[in-house]
Amino acid sequence: MKRKNKIILALVFLNVVVFCLWSNGFVKAQTYSLGVKEDKEYIWEVTYLDSSLFGRILGYEPNFDVGDRIRVIIREIVDVETYWRITVYFWDYQTDWAQQGAIENIELYKMAAQYEHCIFLPTPVDSFLESVGDQFPADYQVDGFKISQILKSEIDKEYLHERTYNNDGILETEAVYEYANTRLIIKVEATFMMIPMGIYFIGFILLASIAIIFISIKNKKYSIKML
Repeated sequence: MKRKNKIILALVFLNVVVFCLWSNGFVKAQTYSLGVKEDKEYIWEVTYLDSSLFGRILGYEPNFDVGDRIRVIIREIVDVETYWRITVYFWDYQTDWAQQGAIENIELYKMAAQYEHCIFLPTPVDSFLESVGDQFPADYQVDGFKISQILKSEIDKEYLHERTYNNDGILETEAVYEYANTRLIIKVEATFMMIPMGIYFIGFILLASIAIIFISIKNKKYSIKML
């Protein structure tokens, strides 16, 4: 009887261990989704540029200036097994927006081990970037929705490349700093408007607007009666 009980306890313990291992594996095997949608337009603008420092650190002259913008319209998204193929219309700095943009394909990989710099990231972004930091601890520094990397230019100058994303995995800001004293060299920012609370926030604005109009009309009628 005692032997039978020991066998039962051993089997129960084994099942618990297997379940724990499976659970840990399941938690770590994070599945990611894509926050961007077809037909959406995104624009990024150069908001700061130190041309002199740019040349001294990066070793070449910039082909853009403050106020220049990049434009992207998502044309098609294809979900492949290990990545998303995002086909976009692309307008580079100082290109004519009256002309059709160049057709470019972006391959956005779903696995952190295949991470490459991109204007889009899988969501949840913070979880994905955390995995990138775990995969490449010597290469990247991750802080929430921000990822940075220390690089060397062709003229052997160190600089810090920093990117920050929003909840939908869209690049919000990209900046390059001189690494020695963190002087800002260039900064590019998204110019599209983000609604912080989504459709609920829109609904709140509409209700508030209607309420204001209603109160204004009511007060106006009241004033007329008082005359």
